[in-house]
Amino acid sequence: MNIRRFARSLYLYLNGAHWSWRRFFLRSLRLNKNDIFMDLGGGTGVWTGILAPYVGMAILADREVSGYDQNFSKAKTFYLTGRSNCFPVKCDALALPFRPGTIDKILCSEVLEHIDNSEDAVKEVARVLKPGGKAAFTTPCASFINSYDFLISRWGRKLIPSFFQRSPFLKNTYEEYERLAGHVHRGFEVEDYKGFGDRNGLKLSSYEYSHKSLTARYYELQEGLLPLSLLFLPITRPLYILDRFLGGKGLNLLCAFEKYSKDIPSLKYAFREGG
Repeated sequence: MNIRRFARSLYLYLNGAHWSWRRFFLRSLRLNKNDIFMDLGGGTGVWTGILAPYVGMAILADREVSGYDQNFSKAKTFYLTGRSNCFPVKCDALALPFRPGTIDKILCSEVLEHIDNSEDAVKEVARVLKPGGKAAFTTPCASFINSYDFLISRWGRKLIPSFFQRSPFLKNTYEEYERLAGHVHRGFEVEDYKGFGDRNGLKLSSYEYSHKSLTARYYELQEGLLPLSLLFLPITRPLYILDRFLGGKGLNLLCAFEKYSKDIPSLKYAFREGG
């Protein structure tokens, strides 16, 4: 067995964040073997490859499909290798090359914060989604980030020699990291998502927060000091399970939608002004 492949498989199995997000996607999207599934903005194809065994066709759609070679003929990443039902499509999230109502399930993970007019991307998702189809989005949560102290990162910059500060997440403040990562929005709230859905024929069906009080610390380690974070990897799944029962918000917000079977606007937008 390929050692690198085994190591990555073991990492994904033990990683509590991966387990937690995968659980949310499977529960909210309800994938099945007849589905045409699209991972919008999937880049390297991590979630495309992970969720491909649950669907009939998995489309990796992005402006830069880094999970495949230049000719789109060979997978470059572990996640996509051997996935015969995965297909790359180079496109813009604001102009998807699909007819209306053609995709069963859509995942758009950590994408909206990179787009100036994020709702235009949500509108495109709603356009290509089949009536009754489901979509899931993940983004940073602005209110949590604004109040979070980033204690591990701050102390890491003070105590660790600059030579070892290779990660942009560690050697920069979060504001600097956002700019380097190309974020044009700090994040979104549930109320933002409800508005996106109401205006585009999508019903918000569920949401949850990830990287809350306990696991936000581990996230800092993982992003800033990966070798050190591996020491704690075996206990991350119990931490994420515990986090689920804790109240409050987290670094990330995960939201799931269902497209109305017919074009039914919410009551909030059904009446004319002054009516």
